[in-house]
Amino acid sequence: MKENKIEFYGGKLYINGEKVFLLSGDYPYYRDSKDVWEEKLIKIKELGVNMLTFYIPWIHHSKEINGEVKYFFHGEFYDNSNLVYFMDLLKKHNIYCIIKPGPFIHAEVKNGGFPDFILNMDFPPLIKEDGSTINYMGKRLPNPLNLSFQKEVQVWFEQICINILDDYAFPKGNIIAIQIGNEGIYCNANNHIRDFDYSTLGLENYIDYLKNLYVDIDNYNVLHSKNLKSFDELESENMYQCDLDYIDWGKWSNVYMNRFYHDSSFIFKSYKLPILIGLNSPASEGLLSSWLARNYDETGRINFGFTNFLGNAVNSFEVFVQLILVSTLNQWPNLEDNWGHMWEGNEYRYAKTSLYHAMIMLSRGATGYDTYNICATDHTEAHLLYEQFEIDSYAGNPEVYKGIYCAEAPILADAETGDKYRDLFKFVTFIKEYEQELLEAERTPDLAICYCKDTFAIQAGQKSAINLLYQIVESCISSNTDFDILDLENVKKEEMQKYKMIFVYTGKCMPWSTQKTIKDLLTYEELVYIVGDLPAIDEYSRETTCIKNYFRNRGNYNHYISNDLLKVKRLLSLLKEQSEFIPQNDEVYTVLRRVGKVKFIFMINRSNEEQVNECRIENKYLKCKIEEKGFLILRIENDIVSQVYSSNDNTEVYFGMES
Repeated sequence: MKENKIEFYGGKLYINGEKVFLLSGDYPYYRDSKDVWEEKLIKIKELGVNMLTFYIPWIHHSKEINGEVKYFFHGEFYDNSNLVYFMDLLKKHNIYCIIKPGPFIHAEVKNGGFPDFILNMDFPPLIKEDGSTINYMGKRLPNPLNLSFQKEVQVWFEQICINILDDYAFPKGNIIAIQIGNEGIYCNANNHIRDFDYSTLGLENYIDYLKNLYVDIDNYNVLHSKNLKSFDELESENMYQCDLDYIDWGKWSNVYMNRFYHDSSFIFKSYKLPILIGLNSPASEGLLSSWLARNYDETGRINFGFTNFLGNAVNSFEVFVQLILVSTLNQWPNLEDNWGHMWEGNEYRYAKTSLYHAMIMLSRGATGYDTYNICATDHTEAHLLYEQFEIDSYAGNPEVYKGIYCAEAPILADAETGDKYRDLFKFVTFIKEYEQELLEAERTPDLAICYCKDTFAIQAGQKSAINLLYQIVESCISSNTDFDILDLENVKKEEMQKYKMIFVYTGKCMPWSTQKTIKDLLTYEELVYIVGDLPAIDEYSRETTCIKNYFRNRGNYNHYISNDLLKVKRLLSLLKEQSEFIPQNDEVYTVLRRVGKVKFIFMINRSNEEQVNECRIENKYLKCKIEEKGFLILRIENDIVSQVYSSNDNTEVYFGMES
């Protein structure tokens, strides 16, 4: 056992060497009265939740007095800014925590958590492609590349180190991880790849990236079919002229984001705590390409999770698909899921809506789940609130800023509890009882869908509203066909033999190494189907014909699907007939996960009517009824089935030989 050590790898949290399901609740202490903190923490602990997440608003712990900035963490100006006392309470009740000091936090806090003195410093802004500035509630956001802004962030983070981390970082205290930024830097991890940054700083940084990549302007000109005398002639007007331009911009966008994560978090390195980045999920099919091209880390220093404010998957198949996509691409923890913010819809008055989302993500292998927020709060100091004219002028949805914060959370503003609390307790109890099995259990799909990030960078650069990967996944869900999604950069040929069918999503411009990987996969012949455009050039703009020649030499193109979704659906139907696990009712999304001799079967009813779901599992037969928009998890060991968790405790289940 690794004592006194916190690690995060493979999307999973390890505390002292033991794998832990990241089961947490978010409690905005800064929105509540200090007098109720302990009462609510006791209620949280009684739920079985022993981990909290919370933002630390810069604006709540600093004040400019006579031109000098003062920092405070002991309640000098506001009782609920006594973060030291809050940390002592967490330690007293043995509750771990993940702190989120921003610098930008959003969280419906004034200035997104920035103090007024930061926004008054007139830092250079972020610039959109059309030349306008990127604003938040009417105020320009500081450009994260600006060195003076970075210096101010380091001053703030140094205060976090001195006042909080020095005494409360694990193992001395209960802080086990630090989240940087919020859903990217400025809630922009799911923005379109061409949304930013066209500022002078941004373009200079991009040009420096190109200089390091291509070294010589002649090399750049040849590959991009341009005639520039120097890199400095590159402007937004002549930036996008070929596929390679889009690939360059996509890779730089990733470097841009990761540089901020790495540089701003460096001050925390000595504490040896994991650095987390919460990524907001792509909000539409058209934004998926940008999300895939931008959000990854190859250094191993950054750990990602995802947040879910996409909308209600109970009523929206599009949201259902997006949740499946995000939680299949990476087995990460869900770092925020709505549990009572009514501006997302009246359905969030009930636990079933949030639990429905949890079931979707757990079925795919999510390694954590955060109840956001676990407590309603109604004691927000005036300096954290917007003026009404600001809300009326700039808020997309004014309801976000009204009334009790997260009014229908499991623990209410007055610390009372009700049905929602009991429903969450039941869910937490289930997770804790089967924690290790759920972390180890794996899906064993028959289908692999392979992709290349460069293909998505091109699609994003061209502003395509259509994403074929999304449409294939949509078809898989509709036909109840399980699948993996694999980055071709990480695919090893020998590991692909476990699949019965492989879709390879290709584009006209792909790196030569990726094309070689595809060519190697094609030796499996009957397993592999090419989806999309056949590659024609590589990253050096050299003509490539290896994939085309493969089909020419075979004398037929039966395994080249192109963009034919009807053929995809026919192939999925054939694949399903070969499976050892066959759900019969496509209205009930059904997933099998295995660990050793144990099987977990997740069933999620997408229909507005009660459904009977029948499944063939190897040589056995399973039949059960699931209520409308209901869900069920079964655990099977040694042919004994137990109804582990369900939206309806009276669900009828039969498991045995088919009659």
